[in-house]
Amino acid sequence: GEDGTLETIESLLDAATEYLGTKDAMATAAYLEELADNVVIENTSQAFQNLYAALLQQIGPEASAAYYTIGYEAYKNEMYEQAIEGLSKAVYYDAQNRDAIFNLGNAYSRNGDVENAIAAYQQVVDLFPGTESARRSQRYINDLSE
Repeated sequence: GEDGTLETIESLLDAATEYLGTKDAMATAAYLEELADNVVIENTSQAFQNLYAALLQQIGPEASAAYYTIGYEAYKNEMYEQAIEGLSKAVYYDAQNRDAIFNLGNAYSRNGDVENAIAAYQQVVDLFPGTESARRSQRYINDLSE
């Protein structure tokens, strides 16, 4: 249609076909990321959202691990903007990826973005209370808040 609905549905079907045909999480992720860049998922039909969510759930752990590796390598090489991009995607695909969230905070901090660093560290504190990561995150929050 003129509003792009058919094209949007076609893009989601391409992502589903990619996953069903190859089980390649990163190739499927590329389709889903392009789709998310062009469409407000929350404004789509419930069936569309359900299929999108099902694909995210299927590829989530593998895509998160791959993006974590990319982001953490960039972080170790002091390429903080690339680290933020990779680690943000790792968190998108697995909101419980503690290492990705923690290192995202580190990358933001090293990149001079105190507000986002504190937000990431706070997420670690909230999601993983009582862990060493939460204790370190709280220390970093306190240091950055001063």
